[in-house]
Amino acid sequence: MEIFGVKIPGDLMIVILAILGILGGIKYLTWRFKMSAFYWIYHTIRKALKEEPLEEMDFKEYRMDDDIQKIDENFDKADFLKTVENVLRQYCKAMSENEHRLLLSFETPNLFQRHKGQIEYNKKAQIKDVHKLQEFLGAKFVQVKMEQNKLVVEARANMFRYKLNKNGSLLSGSQSDLRKLIYQMIFVKQAGQKEVDERVNCPNCGAPHEVHSAGICQYCGTMIVTLKDNWLLDDLKQM
Repeated sequence: MEIFGVKIPGDLMIVILAILGILGGIKYLTWRFKMSAFYWIYHTIRKALKEEPLEEMDFKEYRMDDDIQKIDENFDKADFLKTVENVLRQYCKAMSENEHRLLLSFETPNLFQRHKGQIEYNKKAQIKDVHKLQEFLGAKFVQVKMEQNKLVVEARANMFRYKLNKNGSLLSGSQSDLRKLIYQMIFVKQAGQKEVDERVNCPNCGAPHEVHSAGICQYCGTMIVTLKDNWLLDDLKQM
């Protein structure tokens, strides 16, 4: 047999046709499989096996209790980690609402000025940088910096991140894409200062507030986040 002027032995032609037939049959069967309910079941099971459930995320903590106690002998680990969640939530609220006063009670002066600058820029540009925290997934200590009296904490949360202009139109990000984000938060123990144990002013209305009472202003309902024993947030960044 000749194809385009090339002579092909009969036996070889039979083999070529057989291979083409097999490939065509495989392609047809694959198409039929994808059109069937079995493919949906297969795809669902495979996806479930590959994806890691959020509730089973690994939060094995590096044990560093002794080092922390050397910095702060009255340190309460459970209470501090709960405050980490409140700090992250308040940060998200401040950025979303362009309200830097919400950060004043728990940030160092340098970090507060940095965030204040970002918020004032967004206000001037009439932009809302929305940090919509849906679910706090947990936090863990990752490092103790003894010489600097600092704790490095890793916090995880499910969050919507997007920016809106003055008309509410989307500039960037997604209002429907829930993202799993990791934040590195560095806290510093302010040595040599008088302990703040009496009152702070509400960042929203200015009313006096008991530091160790429930963290809600009794006058305007604003959540007030404070860190005990002179611990302040010194840095925060998304990983």
